[in-house]
Amino acid sequence: MMEVSKGIVLLGDRCTGKSTLVKLLSKFLEISKKISLRVSYLNPGVYTNTEMYGAQDTDENARNGLMMDPVLMIIIKEMERKIEQDEEESEVRLES
Repeated sequence: MMEVSKGIVLLGDRCTGKSTLVKLLSKFLEISKKISLRVSYLNPGVYTNTEMYGAQDTDENARNGLMMDPVLMIIIKEMERKIEQDEEESEVRLES
């Protein structure tokens, strides 16, 4: 079974329907596509901006925040998937 990891971040003011949207999307995907979502909520009041989003040191070395590690993992997995797909397409062209 292939596992696909994607992440969605919803930002906005309180009481604007973010949680309702996530619940509707989750239910829709579960019913129509047989896809179950794992939903996590973060309380931004618990984390500083630096902890959430990272910071730039004075020597220009980036420090990842809480939100950056999952984003970087998604980017890396997408790059690996694209490389694998390109290699498979190259093999098919060579066989032809």
